[in-house]
Amino acid sequence: MLQSVVSQEDPELLQRYLQRSPFSLEGLLVMAEDHRRQGGYDQARELIRRAIYTVECAFAPDFSPFETLDVGSQSSRPWVRLQMPDRSAPSAHSAHSALDWPGWSWLRALWMHMHCLAGQGMHRTSLEVCKLLLAATLPQDPLRALLWLDHLCLRSRQYNTIADLSVSLTRICGLTSQGSEGSEGSEGAEMKETLELAFPNFAYSVGLAGILQQSPDMSLLNHLTLENILDAEGAEDLEGDLLTFARLMRALLYFPGAVRPLLEEVGISGMHCSAGHFFLKNGL
Repeated sequence: MLQSVVSQEDPELLQRYLQRSPFSLEGLLVMAEDHRRQGGYDQARELIRRAIYTVECAFAPDFSPFETLDVGSQSSRPWVRLQMPDRSAPSAHSAHSALDWPGWSWLRALWMHMHCLAGQGMHRTSLEVCKLLLAATLPQDPLRALLWLDHLCLRSRQYNTIADLSVSLTRICGLTSQGSEGSEGSEGAEMKETLELAFPNFAYSVGLAGILQQSPDMSLLNHLTLENILDAEGAEDLEGDLLTFARLMRALLYFPGAVRPLLEEVGISGMHCSAGHFFLKNGL
């Protein structure tokens, strides 16, 4: 019935539908999106809050998002992982089943709630919602929450969290690899990888977090070697400003194409940008 109401694109019909079903999760999200498009942000936030309440009411009485697995290599991961549909299946039937998966509304409600919280300046709470989404969906991450995780860490001033998550989420995201059997001393060895070597946003944010924590001593650049920059695993032995500089230079070397869009977005020149610039202070 909701699909029939939505297809007519009549807000009044949708409003009458919600009067009959005030806690219809899909209906609340559609109405919230309609208010958002028309600039009714306060009404959209209220509808999203009601949708989140609907999601919470559907939880089992003994469910807690803070309960961890306590077993295996991911023992500290929250016990909230969803069984996502296999979107890689080639058959048309499997693709149709993936679209009809009932968990999309649950994830969409959390996704919209995360953005509402960030829009209200509650970045710390928004970060926790983002982490909940990742715990529930990784390694697939269909909502691309990883692209927002570092931004929310910076805005909530959780600077150490960025570097920690860059390492701890590596195995869950499937970025670790095994050394080749033919290489001397590398048989069965695991190649260390981090998110900052795979995602441009993490590469720049991890380095930026070090600058935002304290003003770096620029004279230490003379003590930084090319080996420190290229050897990501060895660079972790560095401390303080040297580690920050190594991470930033590695980001520039690995993802140079991201520099110009970043500078154009904030409207500053790379030759005149200091650590105390307004946009650096506000996490870009």
